[in-house]
Amino acid sequence: MEAIATTYLEADAASITFSGITGTYEHLQLAGNARCTGTGTALFNWQIEFNGSAGTAYSAHSMQFYDTSIYAKRSTGTAFVTLNSQASGDGIQSTDYGLFIIDILDYANTNKNTTCQTTSGAALTQDAGTVRIAFGSGLWDNTAAVTQIKLTPSSGSMQRGSEFTLYGLKSS
Repeated sequence: MEAIATTYLEADAASITFSGITGTYEHLQLAGNARCTGTGTALFNWQIEFNGSAGTAYSAHSMQFYDTSIYAKRSTGTAFVTLNSQASGDGIQSTDYGLFIIDILDYANTNKNTTCQTTSGAALTQDAGTVRIAFGSGLWDNTAAVTQIKLTPSSGSMQRGSEFTLYGLKSS
């Protein structure tokens, strides 16, 4: 596992992009510790776009759990993969950040579509320590090797102090 690039936000940003990704790894992993602006919610989705392709070639499934609630979501024919995250909103304590890991599997294999999976979570101070977690998977219906990843929150922007690292995972 090798760190390819890290982005630390010194100012709020609408999105981040990792580009110039080479095909020298078997899989990619994007890890983040993020806080997002938005109104009245702690639940945000990450919108992931590969290679600047914003057509209708994406789909995703996800589940989120918190307190005693469970929610499932599916999207198809969208302009990006939508994966649940737990990045915090404007009603959340300023110290609460959501963590996530997105695995992008076989990203350089041009004989299959690109798939990804995510795990995310946060312990939110405002909800008396409620822990929220989410799992999801996504598909980019395209066989091109991934050379660029754009990550955008579904609402608001990513706040200063958020950090994202792209890793390359080599085969064993």
